[in-house]
Amino acid sequence: MKRKMLSLAIMGLLFTTPLLANAAVNDTNELKGPAIGMLIGGVLGGPPGLVVGAIGGALIGTIDGQKTALSLQQNQLADTRQQVQQLQQQSGSQSEQIERQLRLQQDRQQAVAEGFSFCLQFRTESADLESRFQPQLDALAGMLNAFPDLDIKILASADHRGSDDYNRELSKLRAETVSRRLVAAGVDAERIQQRVEGEGMALYPSVDLEGLGFDRFVLLSFVPGSGR
Repeated sequence: MKRKMLSLAIMGLLFTTPLLANAAVNDTNELKGPAIGMLIGGVLGGPPGLVVGAIGGALIGTIDGQKTALSLQQNQLADTRQQVQQLQQQSGSQSEQIERQLRLQQDRQQAVAEGFSFCLQFRTESADLESRFQPQLDALAGMLNAFPDLDIKILASADHRGSDDYNRELSKLRAETVSRRLVAAGVDAERIQQRVEGEGMALYPSVDLEGLGFDRFVLLSFVPGSGR
């Protein structure tokens, strides 16, 4: 009896092999599992085993499909992680570039603030702005607006002639004249700092008429902004 069963199993194997070949050509993933299951079931248990084997083969095919899908998902996940890492690296590089640009801009502003000064002279007992200084102040206003982190300081002075109160008031009028011109040229009034010295910075004696012209001045300079 066992020999008969073994003979039938061998014949079934020979008969099923072409089927397996055709199944592989048509759709390997769908038919491979059931076909193998039918073969194993037929050898082990006859018709009932054939049914059980077919079911088991179907399960094997399903598991193989799930493994394939899982492998694809894992590959996609790996690609996504790699893309995220690349984006992070690019973001870090861009941040470094931005920081370098900011440092460079700050260095330039510092150089401008330290290296810039502009002096205007006034006539005796006058706070009127000379016409030759007006376009220069307009150009200065445009330059200041190009550096929003900088403010401008106005230092006003007078010569020794006259009383202290008079010279201080005259210096104040001169500073206000320059401030109004800058504001008219587009500078925010809050960016203008005024310092009135009167005759406190005068260097030349009253008898030195030529030197007195250098004591009647308004000195402009850039300073770091107040952080508004």
